Amino acid sequence: PAPQPVMREPAPAPQRVHQPERNLFDAQPSQAEYLDEDESDELPAPAYRPQPARVFPDALPCLEWLKTRGFRMFGLSNCTPWEAGGLVETGLAAFLEDVIYSFDAGAIKPEQPIFQRAIEQVGIPTAEVTHVGDSLGADIHGAISVGWKAVLLDRGRSSEHPGLPPAVPVISTLDDLPDSLT
Repeated sequence: PAPQPVMREPAPAPQRVHQPERNLFDAQPSQAEYLDEDESDELPAPAYRPQPARVFPDALPCLEWLKTRGFRMFGLSNCTPWEAGGLVETGLAAFLEDVIYSFDAGAIKPEQPIFQRAIEQVGIPTAEVTHVGDSLGADIHGAISVGWKAVLLDRGRSSEHPGLPPAVPVISTLDDLPDSLT
């Protein structure tokens, strides 16, 4: 008797993998690397699925204000590779020259190497950088450790910030950022 053909389920669609050292804004779909079916079984699944990114109502007007006044802007993030697309999905990436991710830099905020990487990658002189962040430890102390100015964004309007250097302004909304930059 003639051999019967073996029927197989179609292979699943390829899975895109993070490519370290890539610039999120220059990546083209044709440059993405995909794993074949055998390789994808070797990767651990993320421990969680990121929630859709959300944008506070004051973010876009603030970024537009900064851009129209010639401020150079970049992002510095401790997010996971699975969360990295949030800036593009929300439209915030259009305002940024670049984004430095902790998973590419091999360090997380407040460690100095991620802040140093930003200076090298973006090329803005240290004395001209003001880091706006919502974490006293990761953002403010990290920025100050490399000589940057800093602004603490405290949306919870806490009146207590133990360890906050006196020269660091505290704002509760990005609407207040322009006043803290003067």
